[in-house]
Amino acid sequence: MRRMKMGRFVWMIALSLLAIELGAQAPTARGPVELKVDNLAMPLGIDDPAPRFSWQLRDSTPGARQTAYQILVSSRSSSTGDEKADVWDSGRIDSDQSLNVRYRGPALHPSKRYFWRVRVWDVSGSLYPGSAASWWETGLLEQKAWQAGWIGYETDEEATVRNAPSEWIASPDAKELAGEKSAEQHFAYRATVTLGKPAPADAAPTEAAVVLTGGSNRIEHAVEVLEDHKAKRLLVAGADPSVTKADIARRLGGSRRLINCCVDLGSESVDTRSNAEEASRWIAQHHFKSARLITSDWHMRRARYEFRKLLGPHFRLVTDGVRSEPSFLTLFGEYNKYVLRRLAVWADI
Repeated sequence: MRRMKMGRFVWMIALSLLAIELGAQAPTARGPVELKVDNLAMPLGIDDPAPRFSWQLRDSTPGARQTAYQILVSSRSSSTGDEKADVWDSGRIDSDQSLNVRYRGPALHPSKRYFWRVRVWDVSGSLYPGSAASWWETGLLEQKAWQAGWIGYETDEEATVRNAPSEWIASPDAKELAGEKSAEQHFAYRATVTLGKPAPADAAPTEAAVVLTGGSNRIEHAVEVLEDHKAKRLLVAGADPSVTKADIARRLGGSRRLINCCVDLGSESVDTRSNAEEASRWIAQHHFKSARLITSDWHMRRARYEFRKLLGPHFRLVTDGVRSEPSFLTLFGEYNKYVLRRLAVWADI
């Protein structure tokens, strides 16, 4: 039994040695291999207008080395390897360089695939077999080649702002004013501001109404909405913590019973953004599906933006602007607040 195991072991060793010997005698391909462009094999989207070619010489002969090379670049590939260098032929270059050889042909086209080979000569001046064909694809190469549009979601309100027929306003005497280098300069500009409008008289009633404090006649109009059965319940957002329902009833001279049963005072908010957050929690608590937003006409655009952002596009929100006569400074300040808020949301601040 031991002799049989020993015999098998000897046969295994003999077969292994035979395989090694046959492998050593197998012919190895000679010539340039491992073709790369900008140190990458067959790369895509190369934005280098003068890419660098590299390759390795495979030759196990002692003392073998490269003495010259020739790079052939073509616009199409051939399975037989006889394609013409219709883009660039470097010609024979007497050099042993095989790393980062610069392309020096005509300008490359963007988003195009190019095919290339390299020919190499040995120490005796004989030509090695040519390399296999390789390729690379150029990127867009220059800014004007970018023609794609940005893809993203935008609300109806954002689309209205983007498509608004607004224009940059500049002084025709800007160069002259800049040349004066005065410590004080005066600029004039015009702006159109669209104020919020009262809800249409035939607007369908809503389950709830939200009034934002901070302007005249807002709360008075909100209580009228309740009395006219245009809403079932009212939230006064941003109310002073010291104010009670009795105070509102005395101020308005309205029905104390209506105010006690159907008015909630919210005192957790201090600005338009927190008004919307407080109101959205109140709406979710009562499971309302619709609401009437009441604030001054000049304040409605920013308030509606904050409410719509929190309540979503499917919530039924009726805007009811209270008419007023705002000053230019009020409009100017409100417009800038609205623009800055939109920029902050866009920048995710």
